[in-house]
Amino acid sequence: MLFKQGDMQRQITHKTVIIANGHQLPLFSQTEKLPVSAVRGQVSHIPTTPILKQLQTTLCYAGYITPSHHQYHCLGASYKRHQLTLEYSKLEQQENHARLLTCLPDVGWTKEIDISQNASRQSIRCVTRDHLPMVGNIPDVDQLILQYAQLDKQLSEQQHILQAPIHDNLFVIGALDARGLCSAPICAELLCSQIFAEPLPFDDDILANLNPNRFWIRKLLQGRAVKLDN
Repeated sequence: MLFKQGDMQRQITHKTVIIANGHQLPLFSQTEKLPVSAVRGQVSHIPTTPILKQLQTTLCYAGYITPSHHQYHCLGASYKRHQLTLEYSKLEQQENHARLLTCLPDVGWTKEIDISQNASRQSIRCVTRDHLPMVGNIPDVDQLILQYAQLDKQLSEQQHILQAPIHDNLFVIGALDARGLCSAPICAELLCSQIFAEPLPFDDDILANLNPNRFWIRKLLQGRAVKLDN
């Protein structure tokens, strides 16, 4: 692994490397083909009110509002694809409030919410098409496509299936999307279990749905052609 800082660079060698760099996941040659995209989100910070203070749990609808913390609530969140700016957006602040008003039209306290302070937090999510995280070995995509070109036929004929090609000792945890605070702990547990050959916390179906190679495997299982990039 090459480490570079300013005009200096040096080689660092590790037995195991984990890529966990958010929406910048495709920056490396081994990860550039992983099908992820960047989605901007803005969470509004709104001052509490006597009624909102009574909220004891997160209220979910097409968005969410959290209980009070230091006299403020989180009201979220916007979902803007392929936008990388971290600047405050007045429009997204209004959209967050409008979504709450639309989903709870008969509740009076929603109209008392104050977004005029322009308080918010902006960040960039890393997402996949199926909105599930990526956890595990990083696939060697070119070799995977070559090796599994007849995967559907091999399975139908009950042939022996070789292990999917990977980049040895190179792992990823990412694409946590909009629910990363919920999924990150158990995904980290899964990754540690894989690295240290410990019992895994999920069954085979969930493991397949989290595997970074799933997008190609799904097509190949259906007998669909997958082209190699030049």
